Amino acid sequence: MGNFKDIVVKAIFYFFSVIALHVSVIYFLGIRIEDPRLLEISLTYFLPLILLLINCILCLRKRMLKNNIIWFIKSTVPSIILLFFLKELQGIESNESYAVVEFDFFTKYYIEMVYIFPLFCFVVQLVIILSIVIKYFLKKEINY
Repeated sequence: MGNFKDIVVKAIFYFFSVIALHVSVIYFLGIRIEDPRLLEISLTYFLPLILLLINCILCLRKRMLKNNIIWFIKSTVPSIILLFFLKELQGIESNESYAVVEFDFFTKYYIEMVYIFPLFCFVVQLVIILSIVIKYFLKKEINY
């Protein structure tokens, strides 16, 4: 039982390190939600964060450094690339000759950070879980 506690403590540490990396990138890019609705934001980020923690625990159970590094890269790189893309998308100015769709109904970065980013993180974490499960079952079938 003590072994599982060690895994959970490490998973929480890695979990918060990934969150800290994302928050620092968001701060570095200057992405701010001007009208934060904390309940809505917490509800949209709840499931992706739970999947992130479950993925971390699953990868730590294998006790291989390679799995931990791959998990960290898969959990950070796609979402950080999306953050840079969203920042550039908001930075494009529209004029008469080149029209860009603008979200005038919501504050700046609201749609991106409350709906698009959590959905993207959810899909990435779901793909990671599916790959871990498929890898586990393929390994189990090969051993029999």
